[in-house]
Amino acid sequence: MKWLKLTLARFKSNTPEYFVKLRNFAIAIGTAAISVHFAYEAFDLNINEVTIQICDYIIAACFALGLGSQLTTTNKNLSEL
Repeated sequence: MKWLKLTLARFKSNTPEYFVKLRNFAIAIGTAAISVHFAYEAFDLNINEVTIQICDYIIAACFALGLGSQLTTTNKNLSEL
């Protein structure tokens, strides 16, 4: 359970400016990919299946990038553990 406490502490701590911008970029790109994917599902659009698969990969990559950026901290005590 130590890793859960450490992860939550890192999540709530201050994030460096660069990683805040990186997280916001990941949110913007991921939101666009999710919009394309859901529009395809909801309105039965005639979009190439490869495009939808690329959107799925972009969503996963943006999730990982955003989470990693959020867990980056300026707190030296949390960085050394």
